[in-house]
Amino acid sequence: MKFEVDAVDGSGRIVGRNIGEDIPIGSTFTRITKTQFEGQSPHITSTDSGIIASIRLTLKKVEWYGRSIDVIPGGHSAGLLVDGDGMSILNSVLENRKQRESVYLVVQ
Repeated sequence: MKFEVDAVDGSGRIVGRNIGEDIPIGSTFTRITKTQFEGQSPHITSTDSGIIASIRLTLKKVEWYGRSIDVIPGGHSAGLLVDGDGMSILNSVLENRKQRESVYLVVQ
C-alpha cells in the first residue's frame, strides 16, 4: 500500500493521494520512498530511489471530501492524521524534494 504525499499542512495533516488499494485506519507507514520522473509524454521514464527512510507513522484519521472515513480509498486524494515517529523526516524529505520527484509513504 502506497500513498503519494503532496504536502504536510500547518496542522500536521498529510495531503496526497492513494495510488493503490484501500488503506485502512490503523495501518502503519514504515518507509518513505521517492521516484524521479523525466521526459515528456508519452516518453516519460521513472527512476525509483528506493527506501529513503524508515518511519513508524500509524494512520489515525482520514479526511475525505469534508468528512471522516475508515479507509483511504484507492485512487483518491485525502488528508491524513497520523501518530508516531517520522514526521520530521517526512518534512525534511518534502523540503528537499526535486522538481518532478514524487514522495511516497509505504505500508509494509
